[in-house]
Amino acid sequence: MKRIITSLALIATVLSCTQKESVENVKVQPDDTNLVPMTFTAKADMTKAALVNEVDVVFSAGDKIAVFKNGNRYEFVTEAGGANAVFTGSIASSDLSADGDFYALYPYSEATIDNGTITGVTLSKYSTATAGSFYSKQAIFVAKSSTSELVFKSAVALLKLTVPEEVTDLKEIAIFNRQSSDLGGAITGIFNVTPGDGSPVVEVTTAHSTTEPHTAGLNASGVINPGTYYIPVLPSTLTSGFDMKLSFSDFNGRAAIGKSLTFEAGKIYSLGTIKRDRFFVYSGFESETINVKSTTWTGNDVFVRSNPFVGSGNTSSKVLEMDMRTRSESSATSGYLDHTLTISSSAFKQFFTAISVKVYFGEDKYYPHFQWNKTGSEYKPAMIDGVPVSSKDEFDAAMTPNTWHTLTWTASQFEKSNLSSLTSMKIRYFVDWNKNSLKRADGYQLYACIDDVTFIL
Repeated sequence: MKRIITSLALIATVLSCTQKESVENVKVQPDDTNLVPMTFTAKADMTKAALVNEVDVVFSAGDKIAVFKNGNRYEFVTEAGGANAVFTGSIASSDLSADGDFYALYPYSEATIDNGTITGVTLSKYSTATAGSFYSKQAIFVAKSSTSELVFKSAVALLKLTVPEEVTDLKEIAIFNRQSSDLGGAITGIFNVTPGDGSPVVEVTTAHSTTEPHTAGLNASGVINPGTYYIPVLPSTLTSGFDMKLSFSDFNGRAAIGKSLTFEAGKIYSLGTIKRDRFFVYSGFESETINVKSTTWTGNDVFVRSNPFVGSGNTSSKVLEMDMRTRSESSATSGYLDHTLTISSSAFKQFFTAISVKVYFGEDKYYPHFQWNKTGSEYKPAMIDGVPVSSKDEFDAAMTPNTWHTLTWTASQFEKSNLSSLTSMKIRYFVDWNKNSLKRADGYQLYACIDDVTFIL
């Protein structure tokens, strides 16, 4: 089968098999040796609004389908292909004479059928990147008919991505569903599908033996060239959105959608254009409230406000302000922020190796400390503006007054290889080198602005 990208005015042949088998090699399950030759005319129905003017689907010569009748499976082949392809094969006479509809599956696999439900179909985690199209073995269509005319409907949804001309070293794309506790939000895996008058009904039954069902992606033997690509995923609802890892030649990048998404069979969902960017800014505080992208920050005297220090190393319009200048002069405080991470998928967090925060302190010297999951030892930043710091003198030299600085903590500081087990953090901002809380009576303003909490891959 292949799909014609009408909106791009080009033709991409996909879904075609590399080997052809003659009718004599057709496999049949029942013992009945009285095989009756027959043909089916097949077409793909892709008329949903999301697909109008996007794609037309046609079959390619050599394509094979599985036809089910009376609980048994048969292999049919098309020699010529086409938008209305003729598939040839044989069915046992005892099955032909039995009551019931024909069911069909594309591409052919050794799936079985049980009471109108095709069982044991597999959507693998990764697809081979196919420019302008989607990988043949991942395009799963099903049909139900009482006649020899089969109208195939897609059992998967398609996630559309564009790789721009300037991106020439993209090797892999991986999407991670944040809802990873059960099969309810599975986007790949082994599943059952029931064809009917409407969209096929899909039920995931188990994960693959080599992976978990909350990951889908594209890869290539070399690089994923500029162009438009489609990632097949199973119909599902991703209540917390998803994270996307982009593997480039010399680093990994990240993108995300944090809202609930529902993927329906037969529809295309555009994820936009790939950017070659190493960092992911998790909270930029562009909201007017403390709740930023479903992330709650708490602490003493914390507010989101307009950036009072634009032009000194940070052009963001909004920042998080920590202002304790009205506190009692004798009140010792560390000025902490508690933060609970909303990236719940450890499968994705395993790729993060560091976390950074932009901070503006003014004239005062502070030595922020980071606490992993808000318990245990506290650590000073490993780097300031990308420069490693390991002593007080190095820290003082790197932290110049009245400007924005980027403070970075690495997983290795906490004897971790990555951030997969990081679920929350506590950063104490107004402390001295030895982690002691500070007082306004000692001349400290206890004022800072914070921005761009960033995960680094």
